Amino acid sequence: MYKVIVIGAGPIGLYLAGRLKEMGLSHLVLEAGETVGGQLMALYPEKEIVDLPGIESILAKDYITLLANKIDCKALKLSEEVVNIKSFDNHVEVVTNNETFQSEYVIIATGLGFYKPKTMGLPSENEFTNIIYKLTSFAFLKDKKVAIFGGGDSALDWAKEISKVTTEIFLVHRRREFRGNFDTIKNIKEIQIKTPYVPYSLIIENNQLNGVKIKHAEEDSFIDLRVDYILVNFGNIPSPVVFDVPKQNTGIICDEYRCVINRVYVAGDAIGVPGKIKRIGNGLKDADSILNTLFKF
Repeated sequence: MYKVIVIGAGPIGLYLAGRLKEMGLSHLVLEAGETVGGQLMALYPEKEIVDLPGIESILAKDYITLLANKIDCKALKLSEEVVNIKSFDNHVEVVTNNETFQSEYVIIATGLGFYKPKTMGLPSENEFTNIIYKLTSFAFLKDKKVAIFGGGDSALDWAKEISKVTTEIFLVHRRREFRGNFDTIKNIKEIQIKTPYVPYSLIIENNQLNGVKIKHAEEDSFIDLRVDYILVNFGNIPSPVVFDVPKQNTGIICDEYRCVINRVYVAGDAIGVPGKIKRIGNGLKDADSILNTLFKF
């Protein structure tokens, strides 16, 4: 049994993990996503943070790196989405999509929720591994045919880098104009631009995904794109916590000691108390207050 389980590996969860390591307390950090950093890394990696104690200003991505370097990586589990919390007299059970863990205390630091990529919204979309929403490497796309959906800077950056290794690449956007900086790709002749088009249906043959049919956004015409991979870059949407704790529209309800239910506490933007100012600096204060309440450090 762990002393503390922290739910969420955003800035507040990482800070808690670092403090628990310093205090020599057994702990586990459960993160629903595939990487740490939460909303900061998903949406605002270049955002300047100016409300941190002892730091005048720092980019979000650099702050996450700073926090991550202080944690015990063995105490971090990624892709562990918490689906239930059960509080007992002397311990808490945390049930995830994979297994069940036990601890003396739980601290919820999920922020505004787990950010999931927006999908194309097509039937059977989640059944195929060659539809991809996040990229950490382009090597596996070498000599492949690829369709990219999206119009922001990230989609354009993908197209630029992938054009160096693919045999055929399509960039599909629902508007005639791109939101991102089109200068990024305008001179790359390998990229075939398809605007204004939207995904219409998947091309499935013998239970294999062989491409996608796209529809003109302004008229009733279609194009079949036969590709090996479909890359979707429509951004991310927040997925609120699903486990059963007292909640209201603005977040999780807690008392003045940030206690939600017996042995379960909440810190940071996950708190739903009226008037709560959602800033990282305030979340760090929540974290320290909880640790002081529990362990009198």
